[in-house]
Amino acid sequence: MLESKLSTRRKWACVILSLLLMGQGVFLGYVAFGVKVLPLPARLGFIVGVIFSFCFAGFLLLVVKKGVYNLKSHPTVLTGMTWGFAVIFMVIIMFFGLTLDPVRGSRLMDYGLFIFIMAAVFLILSHIRKSELTTREKLLEIEYRIAKITEEE
Repeated sequence: MLESKLSTRRKWACVILSLLLMGQGVFLGYVAFGVKVLPLPARLGFIVGVIFSFCFAGFLLLVVKKGVYNLKSHPTVLTGMTWGFAVIFMVIIMFFGLTLDPVRGSRLMDYGLFIFIMAAVFLILSHIRKSELTTREKLLEIEYRIAKITEEE
């Protein structure tokens, strides 16, 4: 119930997505370290993007290696990584948004707030799905106990 075996199609989809994420990480790394005129806030944002691109890719490759997707823990891990990215990114945006002139800083914080709200929505949806899964699990336990009691009689 809590684990879903990955089909060959899903394994290949995860591998392709990991390769795309690694390519994204390499590109973001090139931009962060290769472009000399990039301001410090943008450079830090790209570095955070590199770290999380490789984290997501590594997680997907671990899932492929295992061959099983855990319906209870894996969405929580993915949501935690997304939330961590959003929080770190928002801290960078807020710190450097305050140092800019008010118009540019306000616009930068608005963009960051949009990313932060989207991550919060994902976090809430993840908790809803997890609680639904826990409820289904408990109902199955109750059904199993009832079936066991009726068999004994």
